[in-house]
Amino acid sequence: MLSFETRAAAAVGVAISVTTIPASALFGVSLGLGEASAAWGAAGVLGVNVALLLLSGTLTLAIQRQLAGRRAATA
Repeated sequence: MLSFETRAAAAVGVAISVTTIPASALFGVSLGLGEASAAWGAAGVLGVNVALLLLSGTLTLAIQRQLAGRRAATA
């Protein structure tokens, strides 16, 4: 089992929403208002946030896979 369920599982969805929705909203509003500079800044923030979400998710699953392999080897 690569994913471990906890009571804090809903917090992951909240964290993703908190990091992506404001940046994407600013991007859309800035484009709509013709503020290209603000739109590019928001796109940059959104890109960094998504990249770090992917990195942290990948590292978390890799660590969980290693721990599951160790548990299976000792069982």
